Amino acid sequence: MTTFDESSEQIQHVGLDIEKAVVEAQFQDYWCQCVALGTGNIEVESRKAFIQVAYLRRPFVAEPDDKILRVEDHGQLFCTPPDGVPTPEVYWEKDGEVIVSGVHYILRSDGLIINHAAPENTGNYTCVAKNVAAKRTSETASVTVYEDGGWSEWTQWTKCNSECDAGIKSRTRTCTNPKPVNTGKKCVGQSTETQTCTSTCSVNGMWTSWSTWSSCNQLCKHMRTRSCSSPAPAHGGAGCDGPEDETSNCVGDYCQVSPVVSGTDPTPSPAILPNPDQNQLGDSSAESPSGNANTIALFVGIGLTVLVCILVSVFVISYFASKRKKLRGRHCTEMSDETRLAMLTMQPDLTHAHPIQTQAVLMGSNPEKIQMTTSPLNLSDGSMTYCGELKQVSPEGMRYNVPYEVLQNGNGFANGYSNGHAMSREHLKLNLPLASSRKCSCELYSPSHRSGRFTPVTHVCLPYQKSDSDCCSDRCLSNKEPMYAEPILPSLTNSDSMPSEKSFSSRGSDQMRSYDSDSVAPPGVTTDLPPHIDTNCVAWGTIGPRGGRLSVPNAGISVFVPEGAVPKGYSEELYITYNRETMDKPKLNSRQTMLTPIIICGPASMTLVKPMILTSSHCAAQISSDWKYSIYYCKGQSRTSSSWEKIATLGEETINTSVYCQLNHDTCSMVVDHLGWYCLVGEPNHDRHPMKLLQLAAFAPCLSTAIDYNIRIYVVDNTPDALESVLQTEHKQGGVLLQKPQIIQFRYSGTNLCLSIEEIMTGWRSKLAANYQEIPFCHIWSGASSTLHCSFQLERTEASVGMVHCRIEVSQGIDSNTQSLQITRTADEMDLEQKSNCCSEHDTGNSMRIEPPNKAFRICRPYRIELCEVLDPPKSRGNDWRLLAVKLGVDRYTNYFAVRPSPTDLILDLWEALHREEGALMDLLGVFQEMGRPDAVAVIEKQLTSWL
Repeated sequence: MTTFDESSEQIQHVGLDIEKAVVEAQFQDYWCQCVALGTGNIEVESRKAFIQVAYLRRPFVAEPDDKILRVEDHGQLFCTPPDGVPTPEVYWEKDGEVIVSGVHYILRSDGLIINHAAPENTGNYTCVAKNVAAKRTSETASVTVYEDGGWSEWTQWTKCNSECDAGIKSRTRTCTNPKPVNTGKKCVGQSTETQTCTSTCSVNGMWTSWSTWSSCNQLCKHMRTRSCSSPAPAHGGAGCDGPEDETSNCVGDYCQVSPVVSGTDPTPSPAILPNPDQNQLGDSSAESPSGNANTIALFVGIGLTVLVCILVSVFVISYFASKRKKLRGRHCTEMSDETRLAMLTMQPDLTHAHPIQTQAVLMGSNPEKIQMTTSPLNLSDGSMTYCGELKQVSPEGMRYNVPYEVLQNGNGFANGYSNGHAMSREHLKLNLPLASSRKCSCELYSPSHRSGRFTPVTHVCLPYQKSDSDCCSDRCLSNKEPMYAEPILPSLTNSDSMPSEKSFSSRGSDQMRSYDSDSVAPPGVTTDLPPHIDTNCVAWGTIGPRGGRLSVPNAGISVFVPEGAVPKGYSEELYITYNRETMDKPKLNSRQTMLTPIIICGPASMTLVKPMILTSSHCAAQISSDWKYSIYYCKGQSRTSSSWEKIATLGEETINTSVYCQLNHDTCSMVVDHLGWYCLVGEPNHDRHPMKLLQLAAFAPCLSTAIDYNIRIYVVDNTPDALESVLQTEHKQGGVLLQKPQIIQFRYSGTNLCLSIEEIMTGWRSKLAANYQEIPFCHIWSGASSTLHCSFQLERTEASVGMVHCRIEVSQGIDSNTQSLQITRTADEMDLEQKSNCCSEHDTGNSMRIEPPNKAFRICRPYRIELCEVLDPPKSRGNDWRLLAVKLGVDRYTNYFAVRPSPTDLILDLWEALHREEGALMDLLGVFQEMGRPDAVAVIEKQLTSWL
């Protein structure tokens, strides 16, 4: 009891000692209360203090087991402490040292998670429970983290150990990439490799035998020769010593010379006449002048004869060529109107001026024979006249035969080969379907990268009554009416054989072919991708020079292929997907975070004539100066962290930067010149605290009669692909999404993310010791796991309860915003949603399609060319392509466009990739009006008229 002493004005304290035996002897709860008695018998009572006997039982409900983990794997040690009053505090020790949360450890109420296991995590782990009564430790659990050994790269070959003839050279490698750790397997194979080698031996030169002596000349000299060729010196060998020829005086009667009489020709005596069996050697004066004159006359006669033959040949060739030209003109003039319907205009190849021989058969709705003749096609002026020969007409279309000689004339081929591939005569055939008389003609162009001008590409000119403005309407560019007559040649990266005649006729001119998701992926796709990539998340298709757009459904990832990006005459098996596996990510520091998934687009060996545009969602909360953005690239052949390289930092680009990045409020578009693996990485600028957006998704199994109910809260980046990965993971486990995912801002502050469960309805209670959990800041910022989550386990207290209700509060510190997840579900609702998810998963199986050009492109190619012609030239007012970039918001680094052959063409490609909404063309029309460019407005109006 406590009293107040008025004289001393001090508070007096009175205590009460209570023994354990007194408490244990009390049958009911033992409590104490303090009562104060004041003036007037006023009593004041304190609250009751209940006293319990503290205890902590010995055996653990659940103890951790031994674990063997591979490096970078995840593992969990489970521990349930013994009962005690008060509730014991649980923590972990490794080799006697207390464990705290960090990069490799996540402390949870139900155990310890070892995240991204490293060799230093090997050790003995114990679970410790402690309260005021006692301290208990579990049995020790041994954790072993191993890593299999890997070979390093081979060293360079040593020099051949023999300086001449056969020898041996070798190279070595070591099992250090990485070294085997703990129980890891050693490298399989040999550490040393040898090869036989041959060193080139030097050869010293040696003289041949002397030749026989020559005849004596008028000076009474003769000579003989030899050569250093038996053998000749080679590979650094020494040459021969001594002279190559030797001269000596003649002896005996061989030196007798007849006297020379003045005014007469000197004639050698018989003694010095040359021997027919020996080499003649003497002065030029010994030759007869009459012999030289005869020789000159002979050569002059031969030359005159050759000249006469050449002149006769030229005259004969000119005569027959003139006759053929007159005959061909007369034959073409006499063509009937019905024959003219079969005229076929092929693409002129402006790089060659060789005539092309063609043969064609028109197949219309009224089968009949049409008189046609074979004539060369004149491509010198970009136009052609065609005369065919008598053929049979059928309603299937036109049979188009390219003569074998055409390929030898250099029109894209040489000697029956196409870019190194042998071509037989049977490959040079093509079925060209012809539409009815309502078919229109369309002339398409592509920019020349050397001259900056535009050259025509393949078109088919057919009779049509309407104006040329209709040529690019949807009905004319439909895939059902192919307009391209060029055969699709095989990709050099995918096949080494030419396509068969069947493949030409089946694919015709349609240069894009899409696959259903349930079809088997092409071998080039499956071999390029890591084995853990789900093929259901991969979109692929055949892309050709006409371009298109390929996207992964429900993931917000796509690739835009402009027309002309693929070399003319080729096609590629293009694929795109995403990857969030930790093992494949680039190595980042503690400040950096990934704002997009890894975008994989290939094949990496694909040759691009024009840049492609990769588009993905990002999770940056706002595009501001708080962030420093970088683009990382990996070619894809080696998917280790060391194979990644930073190829661009936004704001620090130069004209040599190989990528342009356009950031909008929720999308990231990368203009790339080569394919591979790309991702966007962000880090805070100096003394800044940027934010990224996270999604909170709650999942649980269907409500059943089971006692326990586990609610899993996923924390992932705010991008469609991240949520799609979680949905697929939960779908396989039978989980149901409890509520629409909520968005929360996560700031770079080092503060952990806090989650608590509240307002648990009657009939349920939390099974965990605490209703509060934390996810470390570093695990979220670094993206330690693609499916990072925590779980709350509820225990049923009333068997009749048929629903569950609770609220999950999520926040990052006290000052940050808070997000709530209201969870209310009944058993019938969850069972219905699970069945609906199964149906939707089955229905969306065929959604991975490739958009054809008439769907992917807003602006038809002829009108695109007109826009480039009017906007590319610089204007004094500045209302050219530079102002267009400003109006479209792509002017962050205009030098990237300035160095391109056509800046307008690339800006419009980026505009096409970014603006997929309805009415985008009308918005572009308004931009040109604001720029004060009526010529560009007129072009867009023609485009709109053609679509109408």
